[in-house]
This record gives sequence, structure tokens and C-alpha cells, in this order.
Amino acid sequence: MELNGETRKRKRLTAGDKLVITQYYLDHQNEGLSYEDIAYKFNISKSSVGELVKGIHQLKRGDQGLKKRKPDAYY
Repeated sequence: MELNGETRKRKRLTAGDKLVITQYYLDHQNEGLSYEDIAYKFNISKSSVGELVKGIHQLKRGDQGLKKRKPDAYY
């Protein structure tokens, strides 16, 4: 990725990176920031931001993600 003439390589997000981005999102969520704005600020992909935001909203709902499916009743 090239930004202002300087090439930067994307790296894997660490837990600390995710924490910083999550905190930034929570602090600025009422300002109408798009995923693209956050992705540009932290030099990550929009899909990475989407995954983080999805996780935040799941935690707010108390959703644990995939749940075991109950077997269908036999008749």
C-alpha cells in the first residue's frame, strides 16, 4: 500500500492493535465515521474493521457467536 509516497506493508493485527482500534471506534462512533475512515487511519482493510465492529456488537448483545443447534424432534 502506498501512502504519501511511502510504501507500508500490512501486518497481522495483534490483540493490542484490535484493542486500540476498538477503543477508537467506541470513542468516535457517534461522529458518523465510516469503516473506510477507520481503515485508512490504522492502515488496515475495511473487512478487518467490519469484523472488529461485528464482534463489538455481538458482545454488546451478549451473543456468544455460534450456538449448538438443537436436534430436530423425531415424530
